[in-house]
Amino acid sequence: MLAGNLATEEAPSAVAQSGVVQAVPILLINLDRSANRLARMRREFARGGVAFERFPAVDGTNLPDSLKHYFCDPSGTIASSLRPGELGCYASHLAVWQWIAAGRYGEAVLVCEDDWLVPDGFRLLLTALLGAAPPGWDLIRLSPRTKRAVVPVARIDPRRSLVRYSREPASAAAYLISRRGASKLLTPGLRFRPVDQDFRRPWAFMIDSYGIWPPLREQPDSHSVIDAMGGRARSRSRRLILNDTLPRPIHGIRTLGLWQWAKCEWWNAVARRLHPPAAEVTGAAYRDQSRPWPRSDRFAQN
Repeated sequence: MLAGNLATEEAPSAVAQSGVVQAVPILLINLDRSANRLARMRREFARGGVAFERFPAVDGTNLPDSLKHYFCDPSGTIASSLRPGELGCYASHLAVWQWIAAGRYGEAVLVCEDDWLVPDGFRLLLTALLGAAPPGWDLIRLSPRTKRAVVPVARIDPRRSLVRYSREPASAAAYLISRRGASKLLTPGLRFRPVDQDFRRPWAFMIDSYGIWPPLREQPDSHSVIDAMGGRARSRSRRLILNDTLPRPIHGIRTLGLWQWAKCEWWNAVARRLHPPAAEVTGAAYRDQSRPWPRSDRFAQN
């Protein structure tokens, strides 16, 4: 069993006024000592008109027995190269996934950290997002920004669309996860990368991953759960980086198709030189996201 108890938090006035049933449960990962961040997120969720449950974050220096095999050798000694903050953050997400995979929250859950901004009308956005999601999805990431091309899959509302990433960005601040997706992410194996970096490698867990564009905003000048628990490692080994050289394009071709993947790679090559904003790549054009979607008066034809 995991240490700590979940605490249900609600936004009664906002929920009552919306008249819309909340589409999914929401779990907020929050350190016991981060009372100010919890208070801020309580206000954020109230403004968004949603209820949530607080999940106490795991201390990276005191891992629960149920999670030690992800980071320790058989003797119980830490074998992962992750720093205590990264261990605690990853362990917190793993603990949440264990409960989701066990069926405690139904077939889909929104998991989030305490460093992002809840938009107005978030209750309606969640409902629309689940309606737009294709069958069999595992993970839909709400928070990561990217300078790489994204490919629209379905319209969520007049402002946002469901997308595939040409290169998965790093972020675990807010994401929808299915029960099946949680089970996949619990695949046994030693964790050497932070959780947001493993989210960049969906092929490693056979995850069917999507995102939304534009993404939700993270809190300005706010430290992540990792930073609050002890910081990040300074660098990753070259071996870990090289291990992705072949799987990444194979995954891109499988999820996007060869032609769409090739167009995205062309755009990404241009982006590395010119540093433009991320683009939505359609069958006919690369649309500049510095303008509100779906204006297309500024694009490069094939």
